[in-house]
Amino acid sequence: MSDVPPMLKMIMLVAMVLVLFGLSLELRAWSVETAFHAMQTEYIVDFTKAQRDTTEAGSELAKMQAELRNTPSQLMLLKLGGIASILAGISLILLGVLRALTMVPTRLGAIIKS
Repeated sequence: MSDVPPMLKMIMLVAMVLVLFGLSLELRAWSVETAFHAMQTEYIVDFTKAQRDTTEAGSELAKMQAELRNTPSQLMLLKLGGIASILAGISLILLGVLRALTMVPTRLGAIIKS
C-alpha cells in the first residue's frame, strides 16, 4: 500500500467521506419521515376537522400544522442531498479505480525493464 500515490489515497478518502455523509443524510431523512408520519396520524386522529380549521394563532395545534407543512421540504432536502453525496462519492471511487488501472501498464513496464 506504500506505493499508492498520495493523490489516489486522497481521492478514495474524499469519496468515502462523501458516501458516509450521504448515508447519514439518508438515515436522518428516514428518522424524520418516521416522526412525520406519526405526527400526521396524531394530527388526524386526535383533532376533528372543525378543530383543525378553527385553530387559534400560537396554539399547539397551529404549531403542529406549521411543522406538518414544513417537514416535506426538509425531507426532500435530506433525501436529495443524501443521494447526491452518495452518487458523488461513487463517481470519485470509480475515478480512483480508473486512475489505478491506468497506472498498471506504467508500473508493469518499470518492473519489466529492471
